[in-house]
Amino acid sequence: MSIPPEQIINNWRIERKNKITSLIEYKNHKDQCWMSNNKKDVKDQKKMIPNDVYGNILVLGLGLGIIIEMLAKYEKVKYIAVIEQAPEVIEMVWKYIEHNNKAEIIQMKDINYIKSNSNKYNYVFADTHIDCSDKTKKRIVEPLKQLTKEYYPSAQFIPWKTKTKK
Repeated sequence: MSIPPEQIINNWRIERKNKITSLIEYKNHKDQCWMSNNKKDVKDQKKMIPNDVYGNILVLGLGLGIIIEMLAKYEKVKYIAVIEQAPEVIEMVWKYIEHNNKAEIIQMKDINYIKSNSNKYNYVFADTHIDCSDKTKKRIVEPLKQLTKEYYPSAQFIPWKTKTKK
């Protein structure tokens, strides 16, 4: 897996501590870690991918690009569209991702892309949240799932670990 160097752009930063790389957004006077390459997160992302994954894939959220590198290694995966709304994340991460020329990055809000794009996808990976509260599920994950069903009815929607915090 490729690892981008430590850097800061606006309110986003990539930080390394104890061999763990994290993508962090400073928002509302506090840090929000969106993704890291710790063993558990990498294992969770690997578990998301069906063994027989194939075709055209839509990934909602770039993060550190871990799932994109994993998907690009599958021979039957032909194309990966990656949607990321934060240009800072794209600038910090995209050039370090090894995707075997199968992936394309698109800077846009995921909901707008889904509504405006007529491509056919076999899978939609919502790589948007690590742990979600019920409120976040209702506000973000469930609408993405419904839009996927509406605009890509034959695609399998696969969210990343949307367990509820207690």
